[in-house]
Amino acid sequence: MAGLAAAAPAGNASAATAGRGVAVESATGGGIGVLEAPVGKQCGAYRDSPMDYAHLRYWHCGPTQIRIEVDKRKGPNYTTCVGPWQDVFVDYYIFADNAWYVGLC
Repeated sequence: MAGLAAAAPAGNASAATAGRGVAVESATGGGIGVLEAPVGKQCGAYRDSPMDYAHLRYWHCGPTQIRIEVDKRKGPNYTTCVGPWQDVFVDYYIFADNAWYVGLC
């Protein structure tokens, strides 16, 4: 896979989730706002290395606890919760290749 989508794949996106996970300018103009990533960091799923043993991680840019769906390469997908402003290990990239927002926990 060339790169990871930060938001839900087109087939899984809805009007409520489309565009989530993408860094946007804060409406408040100061500090970190909802969906705003720190400089040099993108919200959503990312691979931490180009190597085969890379980790699939998820950076949540928001003040709520959310549920993400993890796309397993083999077997059924699963969901897990991610806390506010957390950058979490999701799975090894050889086992899962993407993750996206599906709702609140």
